[in-house]
Amino acid sequence: MITAESIRKRLVKSFKAKPCRACEYSDKMIMDLLSVGLEAADPTVAVTRFISSDGRRIMLDEEGNRSIDISDGCYVIGFGKAVVGMMRGVLDRSEEYVKDGCIIVPKTRFIKADVEYLVNKGVEVLYGGFPLPNNDTINSSNRLLDFIMEIDEEETVIVLVSGGGSSLFEIPYENISLDELVKAYYTMMIHGLNVKERAVVKKHLSKVKGGRLASIIHPRRTVSLVLSSVFDDDISAVASGPTVPDLSTYEDAKNILVYYKLWRIMPTSIERTIMEGIEGLIPETPKPGEPIFDNVDNVIVGSGRIGLKMMRAYAESKGYNVFLLTSRFEGEAREVSKVIGALIEEVYKDNNPIEPPAVLLIGGETTVTLKGDGIGGRNQELLLPLISRIAGMHGVSIIAFNTDGRDGISPAGGAVIDGCTMHEALKYGLSIEDALERNDSYSFFDSLGRALITGDTGTDVNDYIIVLISI
Repeated sequence: MITAESIRKRLVKSFKAKPCRACEYSDKMIMDLLSVGLEAADPTVAVTRFISSDGRRIMLDEEGNRSIDISDGCYVIGFGKAVVGMMRGVLDRSEEYVKDGCIIVPKTRFIKADVEYLVNKGVEVLYGGFPLPNNDTINSSNRLLDFIMEIDEEETVIVLVSGGGSSLFEIPYENISLDELVKAYYTMMIHGLNVKERAVVKKHLSKVKGGRLASIIHPRRTVSLVLSSVFDDDISAVASGPTVPDLSTYEDAKNILVYYKLWRIMPTSIERTIMEGIEGLIPETPKPGEPIFDNVDNVIVGSGRIGLKMMRAYAESKGYNVFLLTSRFEGEAREVSKVIGALIEEVYKDNNPIEPPAVLLIGGETTVTLKGDGIGGRNQELLLPLISRIAGMHGVSIIAFNTDGRDGISPAGGAVIDGCTMHEALKYGLSIEDALERNDSYSFFDSLGRALITGDTGTDVNDYIIVLISI
């Protein structure tokens, strides 16, 4: 079973650098902070917070003012990187009221024991592709739709949704082949579109995204429990909002692709589908106010904001002054890096906006426009320009980590740097400029023993950027 302690052990084991004593202390503390943030994002805990102690009711808000009774039974479906833990939460609290369940998850050895637990409880566990859909995705998605159709229309369906759901649960329009869909997904990933922009396009190529799953489940009572991996908790973008009314249009999808100069390099079937939608030949995604949403509730059960608050409390308990900058950071990784670097210097040199010992907390998701052929990810790329900026600042450490444990196409979830990293890079003849030019951040950090490799964490609530200034 994935636990906060097991993840922390993997973090510590993967870190092999030998910095000075001051940096060694700050590196240890910053990894402790990250562990607190990951524990706060535990999907099992997140879900059980929204289920009554007797397991009979699902809360529809944090205060528990609204709820639905599931004591007559319910069916549970789900898809996403954190859905194994979310499903476990439902069973831990409400197993006697769950009639049947079916979920789609990525294949990973780290959740093997948890999957076995669910299977032994009678849950049908299917697999899909991540970060790109594959044949398993299509087959499992069709099976999930069959599962839904077998449920009586008077029943209640609980839908568990987390990040990664877009790739794990997908059925494109018939004229779009899997290869063409994968090319569209990949093209958007490498050209710097943020998660919300990608979601707009995906919704308009799919039979199940952008509220269309709600249409399929209708008239059954639907409650979606969502672990948010989107920087501003826009629930319509998590897994491309399968049960959420969609405000975007086919015209919006085209405009996004035109803006990024991708319209003419997309597969012909993608262009054709979007144009047919604009011309009214394909129905638009369901909009707010449509009757299919009358018996649908979408509830955010966990997000990066909760983790940031928990890390703040932990750091304050250790005597640090804490500045929680934002939970909604976005933008090109290298540009975000400049802002963070300026803030670090302000604190380090001028004691502004807080005095050391200090912790700066940031949540969100940056993007990277790929130009090189290296191996890396947005968090590791964000850290590269900061190495020279904090060089010689002993006792200053920075960690950037994707909470799902995967940063870009690398095996790492992120990396950690400190005031000694520049010296290490020079010692081993590593070039920051070359790593940036080739988008090869993982190779750089792996060579220094600073890549943080945890494998899948079982959760996904966006990225954490943590700065610790211990002087």
